[in-house]
Amino acid sequence: MGIQDKRLSNCSSIKAVMMLAVVLSHCTAFFADTGWFICHPNIQSALWEKITIWLGEFDIQTFAAISGYLFYYNKCEKNKYTNIKNDIYKRAKRIMLPYAIASIFWVIPLYIVFFKTNLIEIIKKYVLMTSPSQLWFLPMIFFEFILFYIFYNKIVNAPT
Repeated sequence: MGIQDKRLSNCSSIKAVMMLAVVLSHCTAFFADTGWFICHPNIQSALWEKITIWLGEFDIQTFAAISGYLFYYNKCEKNKYTNIKNDIYKRAKRIMLPYAIASIFWVIPLYIVFFKTNLIEIIKKYVLMTSPSQLWFLPMIFFEFILFYIFYNKIVNAPT
């Protein structure tokens, strides 16, 4: 394995660890009074609160940075992602399908219970993705991918 392959493997490993860190920080938030969750916990834990706060300092930012680097490297250095229609379809399946499933079966039902909302508000927040609660990072990564793809192609193909 070459040095570049080793670095990419390390980046992929860090990305996987950061995904787990994000999930863990969301799970531990149920026991922490950190202020970002709507309800105060019935059972508080100083340890889980510290873990939640600590993970929140770097988990999502690191995940997004590593994901961006891996995409850049594969697109620009390895000449992958050459068919925009096919690539967007694959990303939609990998990112937006889980977004839709998690929204329908987890986030929207909880939102209805906690906020006593209406259908218009649900459509605005989750279908139009104006404020999709804890799932915000999935459309963010998906739309960043599309924007980078479009701007990269315009920059590279621009007349010099």
